[in-house]
Amino acid sequence: KTIPYYDELIYSSELFVRTPNIESFFGYDVKYTQDKWNVNFSEKVGLNTEVSTTSVINYLEQLSKQNVKLGSEKAKKIYGFLIHATLNHFHVSKFTTTPLIYLYKTRKWYKVDQLFWNDYSKVFENDFGYCELSFDSYYKRFFTEIGVKENPDTTFLVSF
Repeated sequence: KTIPYYDELIYSSELFVRTPNIESFFGYDVKYTQDKWNVNFSEKVGLNTEVSTTSVINYLEQLSKQNVKLGSEKAKKIYGFLIHATLNHFHVSKFTTTPLIYLYKTRKWYKVDQLFWNDYSKVFENDFGYCELSFDSYYKRFFTEIGVKENPDTTFLVSF
């Protein structure tokens, strides 16, 4: 759904209702509604009305699309939230179709199939991203849950 935002039309998933929780989490990095919107109406048209798995993934999509460079604290805050979130198939599929994983050491956005958890840069150089270079083991469960492989499998190594 597209809705008017000042002098442009934007997708409703790109607009956030300003609440203390949303403002605390996202800061000034998102587009907020101009006025106080009714929460029920806002939800019906697809606006982000709370800090949720969906709103955080919407936020990642915006950052990736704009190729925003995140600092380590911001990246850890975002993925730290997702560690404790309930991810459904739709959420997980977003990480495979869209570059939603930001590695602040390389300053690049990646899709799941462009990453390994362990550092294989001696083999693949910069052809892939390596999560362990940007995140400690606390984040590993989240990344493997969305499909990041710890290591390349043997057939992949042989064919590379």
